[in-house]
Amino acid sequence: MSGRTTGGIGPPPDGIEDRRALAAPGDAGTVPHFFAGPGPMDVARLPAPVRVRLRGGGSATVGYEIPWRLGAVRGVPKREALRRLYDVLLDPDGWVRAGVRWRRVTDPLEARLVVSVVPMGATRCGRGAAGCYSWEDGETPLAECGVELIGRDGPWRMIVGMEVCGHALRMDDGYLRPHLPYRGAMGDWEAAAAFGFRPSEAEIAAARAWLAGEGPPAVIVHGH
Repeated sequence: MSGRTTGGIGPPPDGIEDRRALAAPGDAGTVPHFFAGPGPMDVARLPAPVRVRLRGGGSATVGYEIPWRLGAVRGVPKREALRRLYDVLLDPDGWVRAGVRWRRVTDPLEARLVVSVVPMGATRCGRGAAGCYSWEDGETPLAECGVELIGRDGPWRMIVGMEVCGHALRMDDGYLRPHLPYRGAMGDWEAAAAFGFRPSEAEIAAARAWLAGEGPPAVIVHGH
């Protein structure tokens, strides 16, 4: 993979859906975090804002998009995999609040991200990883999500939010060093549960500023 590394997260602990402890003071729920550098090449700025329909009948205005295509699907019909992915990608309380839509394409040359739904342990990270972020053919970012989590609402939202949305936005790799340790909504299972398995308001605000090229410079400090 052209020397690039992979990053994965282990399976969710038993009973994680029932844990709703308050986030620790000074974490991503209360202190803004900033991303490394300007918006990434994987995100395209739209010529003009557009409205997208969300789950539940609402809509949102977005100014950026990430063209993605569906890769390998194992253990579930493709239609079901797509439906479950859109449950997260079009979640009105999810990363779409940052003003980004994930537009599905079929042309490999147009896609800037590949999303696969495969069994845990079959990802490139191995070791039973629930999700993995790497690169297909050494070039196109590849987000793999554990098919076993599809029936578990919170963990599924966490894994898709992290591997598909979060990493495409570099959300857990470029926070300012003074804000360590990072315990944002997508940092680990415990923090994710505390935030209801969705990005915090501070993370959404930071993503918006980062996409607009605003905020102080940061250094790579964290990644799973």
